[in-house]
Amino acid sequence: MNLLGIDTSGEYSHIVLSKGDITKSIRFKRQFNRYPESSFLLRIKELLKNNRLSLTDLDAFIIGRGPGSFTGLRVGFATLFGLNFVMQIPVVGLSSLDFIAWNAKKTDFDNICVIQDARRGLVYACIYKLEDGFLRRSCRYLLIKPDDFVKMVKKNSCILGDGLKCYKHIFNSFTCLDEGYWQIKSVSIIELAKLSIKERSLSNFRNKVLPLYLYDKECQIKK
Repeated sequence: MNLLGIDTSGEYSHIVLSKGDITKSIRFKRQFNRYPESSFLLRIKELLKNNRLSLTDLDAFIIGRGPGSFTGLRVGFATLFGLNFVMQIPVVGLSSLDFIAWNAKKTDFDNICVIQDARRGLVYACIYKLEDGFLRRSCRYLLIKPDDFVKMVKKNSCILGDGLKCYKHIFNSFTCLDEGYWQIKSVSIIELAKLSIKERSLSNFRNKVLPLYLYDKECQIKK
């Protein structure tokens, strides 16, 4: 199975290609004022070409739905919609918070709590459990004050995400994982997508998904 994944929600953008059991990726710092959609598309074509694949060889796309940078998500989704306009192949949409939570899959905690800085004194947050190798949410995706989120965190929980840069002092009574756990890893995009496909079957995925905006009411989608 050949999969192409995109995540543009954070400081770094990821383009990931899974060709059978081989994963290749491009990771670069987000500068969409300098790298518009056309440049982003060139990077995708370069990754496919270097691995002797074309768009027609792909079985599905993967997209990080956010929450995160509005501009970044716009570029990622515009690129995906353009690529899939003619192809109409399945799209596996996963929250970018899920990708970060997956970094802690080998830790021994009852709960994995992700907090990403959303600015304005808020964080994007979610709580997860690992059940039979699958990542399960214990709450909806949140846009919340750190002081309110910490009240939701239970014992034997770990905290990870770049929200710790500003708010680690609020979560000091829990185990805060170091910065090596905070960034999305390309392999997580592929691994979580494959688990989702295994659980639901590729035929059950639609050819279009929507970004997960949490900030503005006019951008929100129901979860």
